[in-house]
Amino acid sequence: MDNTDRFHEISDELYNAVKEYLAHHTQYATDVELAVNWNTREVKIARPSEFGADDTPYVLSDFILINEQGLYEPKVF
Repeated sequence: MDNTDRFHEISDELYNAVKEYLAHHTQYATDVELAVNWNTREVKIARPSEFGADDTPYVLSDFILINEQGLYEPKVF
């Protein structure tokens, strides 16, 4: 995953978006990805076809960890 240092700049936005996804994952399509608009610092979780030209897509699973209890949680940057 590139831009790891840049993810620190938007860590709260990333954490909140992934937390929301994990809490309501059944309401999302199965092919969603995470995208960041680095100009506006907006984080989206949506289908790739819904991303704009300024959005940089990332694999959503790169932002999810499994904790000691076997539960999914957002990765902290």
